[in-house]
Amino acid sequence: MLRPSEEQLNAMLQRGKVALGKPVSAVQNSAIAATLAGRWLVLPLPPTVNDYWRHPGFNLRDPKIASEVAKKAHYGGAAAVQAWATSRLRGHSLVSKEGKGFKRTVWAEIRRLGVIRPLTGRIRLQIVLHCRNKSSDIDNRVKPLLDALQGARAYVNDNQVDEFHVMRAAVKRDGECRVWIEELPAISCEVLTGPAPRAPLEPGDQGIVR
Repeated sequence: MLRPSEEQLNAMLQRGKVALGKPVSAVQNSAIAATLAGRWLVLPLPPTVNDYWRHPGFNLRDPKIASEVAKKAHYGGAAAVQAWATSRLRGHSLVSKEGKGFKRTVWAEIRRLGVIRPLTGRIRLQIVLHCRNKSSDIDNRVKPLLDALQGARAYVNDNQVDEFHVMRAAVKRDGECRVWIEELPAISCEVLTGPAPRAPLEPGDQGIVR
C-alpha cells in the first residue's frame, strides 16, 4: 500500500475516515487509528549498524581515478593517496541490501496496520529485542530501527525521539523486535523527574530480562 496523496486524504476526510489538521492519536480516536501512537509494532530483528550501512569504494580501473591516484602517489607518496581516498569516501555511506530489505519490511508492516500519517510531536519509544543468541549486542540495532521507522513514515524525523528504552527479551531463533510508540505531552519535553512509565507489556512477556 503506497502512501496516499493529499487528494486521497481529502477524499477520506469527506468520508469521515480520517481527520486532517491536528495529529490524531489512536488512543484518543481508536476508530481512525491513523498513527502508530499507543500501539505495538512487531518487526524482524533490526540489522546491526555495521550490516545496515555499506561504504562504497571506487574503481581503480577507471582511467580518471587511476590517473588521480598516480598523481597523488608521485607527489606525496602513500600518505597522500590515503588522505585523498579518505576525503573522497568521507560521508559516502549507503544503506546496504540487508538494510533496504529491513526498511521494506517495516514499511509494509506499518501500511498493513492502516497507518497513513506520521506522528509530528515529541516521541517516546520502548523497544523489546528478541536476539538470536545471548551474546548479541542490542545497542547497535537502535539506529537502524529509528532510521527505518522514519523511512516508513511512523514519524517525520527521528530527531523527534526524546526518549527510548531498550530491553533484551528471551532468545528467539529467528529474532524479533517489538516497538511501542507514544507521543509525549508538551511538559515532558522539559526536565524529566522520576522514573519513566513503562509501556503495557503483552501476554507472554515474562521472559523479558530486567
